[in-house]
Amino acid sequence: MEQNPLFLPFPNAKSFASASFKAQSGRHIDSLPVEILTMIFLYVRDNPPERFDFYRNPIDDSLNPINDDALPWTLCKVSQRWCTIAENTPDLWRIANVEMTWDKGRLMDSKAGKTILQRIIEMITTWLANAKYLSSDKGVLELSYRSTKWDVEDYDVAILKTILEYAEWMKSFGILADFKMMPHLEILAGRTQRLEALKIETLGMGIYNRLDLKAFADAPRLRSVEVGRVTEFWRTIQLPWSQLTECNVDERWITDGLGALVVAGPNITRARITAHKDTNYNNTELAAFDSFGMVIVPKLRSLEYAGGGEPNGFHYRCALTKMILPSLEELILRQRKKFVYGYAEDMIERSGARLTRLELYHTYRNKLEDVKALITYAMPSLKTLVVDINSDALGQPNADNILLFLLKEMRGPKPGFASLETLRVVAHCYRERQYNRFDYRLLAKLLEETRNRNEGNSFGVSLRTEIEVLGELTPEYVNLTEQLLTSGCQMKEKPMRRFHETLRNFYV
Repeated sequence: MEQNPLFLPFPNAKSFASASFKAQSGRHIDSLPVEILTMIFLYVRDNPPERFDFYRNPIDDSLNPINDDALPWTLCKVSQRWCTIAENTPDLWRIANVEMTWDKGRLMDSKAGKTILQRIIEMITTWLANAKYLSSDKGVLELSYRSTKWDVEDYDVAILKTILEYAEWMKSFGILADFKMMPHLEILAGRTQRLEALKIETLGMGIYNRLDLKAFADAPRLRSVEVGRVTEFWRTIQLPWSQLTECNVDERWITDGLGALVVAGPNITRARITAHKDTNYNNTELAAFDSFGMVIVPKLRSLEYAGGGEPNGFHYRCALTKMILPSLEELILRQRKKFVYGYAEDMIERSGARLTRLELYHTYRNKLEDVKALITYAMPSLKTLVVDINSDALGQPNADNILLFLLKEMRGPKPGFASLETLRVVAHCYRERQYNRFDYRLLAKLLEETRNRNEGNSFGVSLRTEIEVLGELTPEYVNLTEQLLTSGCQMKEKPMRRFHETLRNFYV
């Protein structure tokens, strides 16, 4: 007789009352000990089911208090016992991602708007009240407010203020909203004693607008800050800069990334700078960048440099040309700007840094010589190397040539990868025509060379090589991955949450 499964799928809010499910839950899940049910609840919270919008973009409303189908609300509808357990599991409610969309805005503008607003406020209040640990020594709530509407109504402010009533229990807070909503954050002044992480991102902010905020100036536990699309925020937002250890910037102004490193420089260890894409800067803005001297960040160990394009007059104005990072160990380049690999090599040499991790993306946008030179310069101390050979670049020979370069360095008589422990090659394949324009035999050869090197074990360091192939499950994709399997490697497969893509990871 077939055993009944321990974990049954959770019903959504509309189907929870089906007779068959009630019979199953009463006989099996509903009779499990409280401790096991709590573990199941938290597991589902951390691993939400896949859901997609019309364009197949992943959406996750499972932790949105104003969504009737949010996970905690759904669990409370299954049975009285589940409801009691859920309500007495504060950890289940401590993350609240409130999102206001245009659809919800239209409902709020209807005749029933006041009633809907009252219900939304009640849902948020109930959710956060269940989450409060009432702890006197640390914050526990992870709150975020996201509004994609390009206007600000009274109900938007009312909802935000409802969330901020629980500021004393916030461990992290994030907001993405119209620029005009940000002044309402001033009510947080003196109430951020437990705040450890902050994220602020604006919509509709002009390049000459400025945002003055003082509410977060006295946040004794604040260590991580992320600011996006706020012009010269490092001059106008008062933060305890000297105590920060992580600072991430999505630039709105040409000098935002450098400015943030200047004010947060003493103790910061991690940073991400995303350059503003495809903006044609005028002479005043370019002069502002040129006026910066060298920026020394003595303790920065990890830097990610992303975004960018080729805006007018900006091709040689790269933040890397202004940096000295003597403690840098990890460099991640996701920049689309040309010449950035050359600037990165100069920065590493100027800083005297010894990298242990190097990740290179959009390699096709840079000269092959710059890609090879950067890897070669960093190679003596590298332990992890990630190289992206995006097949969008197949009009250029970079992809095959980079693989040939890696193969050469892996072989003797003096291999450059003597200290390397992990090599990961990421191949993106989205269109059928691209499979015939790329020599995937080189990928299989990398796996074979890795096995030969490890069997010889002449370096004292075992190398793990991973080939990640991301694409749609076409016959060509399946044929390619089967060919890689013939090289004797192992494979892990992970369905992706966009456009039916699959990620297959081959490794030895």
